[in-house]
Amino acid sequence: MRYLLILISVFCIQFPSQGQVSLGAKGGGNVSWLSTSIEDVSQAPLLGVHGGVSAQFGLPFLHHRLSVQPDVMYSRQGSSFNFSESGHDGFAAYNVDGRAVMRTDFFNLMVPFKLTMGLERIGYYFLAGPYAGYWSSGRMDVEATGNYGAFPINVTQDASYEFEDEDQRLDIGVTVGVGYRMTVGPGDFLVEVRYNHGFVNNISTAIPPVGQYFQGVDFGENSANRVIMLSLGYLVHLGR
Repeated sequence: MRYLLILISVFCIQFPSQGQVSLGAKGGGNVSWLSTSIEDVSQAPLLGVHGGVSAQFGLPFLHHRLSVQPDVMYSRQGSSFNFSESGHDGFAAYNVDGRAVMRTDFFNLMVPFKLTMGLERIGYYFLAGPYAGYWSSGRMDVEATGNYGAFPINVTQDASYEFEDEDQRLDIGVTVGVGYRMTVGPGDFLVEVRYNHGFVNNISTAIPPVGQYFQGVDFGENSANRVIMLSLGYLVHLGR
């Protein structure tokens, strides 16, 4: 988190004298999943939230059209997985059906370039640029039901995620998006949709073991973040 604040400070120092400066806040909802495909396991997107601070620095050339919009955001993301297992352990037949939900908490620094189109007080814009994130914490919740012979199976595991040596807590990727802006009072009201495409395989374990009935599943090398963000925000114009 310290490195993210240092980077955003560099932008604040470098760009104010070169174009219009705006500062504000942004927040909204996420739809997230992971870039994985596991045999006999189905994946479903997870709903989450995000929020943080946003700035905009006009570039010295075409500063009314082209700018940099760094954001520091908290983002709750992850995915959910449905799994099943059946067999015979030498004593009785068993079958297990379950759902695992992986929730991850990231702090992201996004630094997209912003191209603004339309009229002076109303218009739309396009965003594209890199981002870096830090995986601060997470949860892995598992529910499983089934039968072992004539006996029912009912397992619930709710726990904070314990990081493993194979986990990568630094995420790097690209963010692209479109937005609508409207000048209201001293600033701009924003409605924005983004897609974040991660390049780092952060998570090593997809589903932990469930008793002696399910041995668990590893992601291997395919667990990069995929996130769609719908945001509402407001940026106050501070000057030129």
